[in-house]
Amino acid sequence: MSKFLQQNKDAYDFYKNKKLQKKFNDDLVQKTGYYQKKFGFEINPRKGHEFWNVEADAFKHTFGSAEMYIKYGDGWSTLFDIGHEYQTPHNPQGEWNMDSWNNHQGREIAKEIQKEYGDNFMKLSQKQRDDIIAVKVMDKMRNGQLITNPNDKRKYTGLTENIVNGIKKMQETNLPFTPTRGV
Repeated sequence: MSKFLQQNKDAYDFYKNKKLQKKFNDDLVQKTGYYQKKFGFEINPRKGHEFWNVEADAFKHTFGSAEMYIKYGDGWSTLFDIGHEYQTPHNPQGEWNMDSWNNHQGREIAKEIQKEYGDNFMKLSQKQRDDIIAVKVMDKMRNGQLITNPNDKRKYTGLTENIVNGIKKMQETNLPFTPTRGV
């Protein structure tokens, strides 16, 4: 129970602290750049948008969500993922879908890691943990399980994110929405 309480305290602290959020995002960009050099996944050639709507974007979202899940648990990581997407004004549906899909894949990776390593995962160095997450993200990318382009026809339909996405869509278009379940 104390792990659960500590995780919630840490998540709440992260939620309230913009500096912690910025550090997490800056670290995530740095890690994405490091692993892009290591694995050679696609980056966007447009300066300042290297990690946007390409394999690097898929990697960043998947890796970041796995890391969030491991640090803060499923509920908080899902809320942080939704919050991050919701902060982008006029985020096109294809990009929202791509990011939500990959965020979900990251949470699935974290669940795999928990099953494989249990509490021993957190005893590893940060670099070892990052490497384990990165290899699992790359496995999913190479197996076609990530969305690497916003024009991908697969649709993410996870309930929580779908409800928020539906509300966002309704606000943008004034159309009614109906939530669906599943991926």
